[in-house]
Amino acid sequence: MDRQLWYTRKAEWNRKRGLAWSITLIIIEILGVLTAMLRVFGVISIDLAGIVAAMIGVGVAWLAIKRHDNLGRAYALAANELSIVRSRLEAVQTEEAWAAEARDAEEAISLEHTTWCVSRSTLAGPHPPG
Repeated sequence: MDRQLWYTRKAEWNRKRGLAWSITLIIIEILGVLTAMLRVFGVISIDLAGIVAAMIGVGVAWLAIKRHDNLGRAYALAANELSIVRSRLEAVQTEEAWAAEARDAEEAISLEHTTWCVSRSTLAGPHPPG
């Protein structure tokens, strides 16, 4: 599969997931306000606002763990870098220039991979001393 297309799709997938989670959390927050108002006006006697607040906390934590926004930006940057490298490769005339452009492509992918690894390693907590 074309790497640039793969990174573009991953960027879009993460953008959509981040947006969906953000919208979901906003809806839950609105429900929390509504349930609090219902309790204040005596329509319900159960403290649903506390339950909704807990749900919001879980959703925010999940969103922070998944890091859709960060990953989406990293994938989009890699796709953009590969697009630039591809266009420059098409204009290459010498083997030395082609090798330099190939290194740039590898660097773009390496940067995204490093970003991904860092995002995953921070989830596991600090590493024990070596």
